[in-house]
Amino acid sequence: MARNDTVTRILKVIHLLEVNPQGLTAKEIKSKLEAQQFEASERTIYRDLEAIEMIHLPLTKIEHSGQPRYKLESIASINQKLNFSYQELIALYLARESMTMYQGSSFFRVVDQFFQKLEKGLGLSGQKELLNIQGYVGFKPQSTWQSAVQQEIIDTIYDACAEGQCLEIIYKSKSGLYKDQYVPRLIGPEGLYFVDSGAYLVAKDLSKNEYRTYSVNRIVEAKQLEQTYESTLSLKDYLKTSIGLIQQGDVKAVEIKVLDPIAAYVSERRWHESQSITRIDEGIILKINVNINEELARWVLSLGQSAHVLEPPELKELVVKEVSALSEKYGLKKAA
Repeated sequence: MARNDTVTRILKVIHLLEVNPQGLTAKEIKSKLEAQQFEASERTIYRDLEAIEMIHLPLTKIEHSGQPRYKLESIASINQKLNFSYQELIALYLARESMTMYQGSSFFRVVDQFFQKLEKGLGLSGQKELLNIQGYVGFKPQSTWQSAVQQEIIDTIYDACAEGQCLEIIYKSKSGLYKDQYVPRLIGPEGLYFVDSGAYLVAKDLSKNEYRTYSVNRIVEAKQLEQTYESTLSLKDYLKTSIGLIQQGDVKAVEIKVLDPIAAYVSERRWHESQSITRIDEGIILKINVNINEELARWVLSLGQSAHVLEPPELKELVVKEVSALSEKYGLKKAA
């Protein structure tokens, strides 16, 4: 049996012990594994149990009617009603590490304090196991926060969203007529949106009566007004049509052919909730329903020459336009 199969089976044995707090005999474990299409002899099960003990999980052996019954104790406990299993501690570790992308922001300070309190409550055994997990489970965020945001601004935005009050903000625009200028905006806040290691405020620009997405990092002042704001937007529905941050562009059915080996990388990830994947001889066909805009075109280009847009024509044009601009910038544009 391959090593990966062995590891998978041992993890399954750990799970069986966790969901059967009264304990299981080797024969019972074997039966439950076979029901889930795992073949193993009782001798193999005993070796798996020895391996579990070797990684310092608290496995208790109880003599029961001539057959030893194995019971997995809780790894960590905050109180008598709140216990953490081995797999839950891994989940806790991943949750904590996933927040490191916000280092340098006011968000991270609060989140870090929360995890410190939680980890102190685990006790010495739980804290020790978290340290052990760091030795063989890694996490690397794609990017991290680089600019600080005043905590007062975050608190003001949150309060305005929760209480349904209008906001007056001073915002540094990065495009358009007011590029690099600090412009006052009167907005109706809808909610905060976290994506790509950044924080964004979805709100209605009351002067233009249209929804916009504002980078919280570029809000230099925020004042909550007495004027009430009645939200008519479902934040979840508003955000679900984009591949990332930008909500602009018509929502259309997108089909992209992705060739191997990049097809494996794409198919192993969930890029959008509308996603469906069809396997073909040379790779996959990825289908999603999203906004057609420059952000989507850049995402397609990030997959390299293995990706080929099949539909819609508008996305093909955006990809070609982006490639042409890059070719011209690097002096690679062919002479007519």
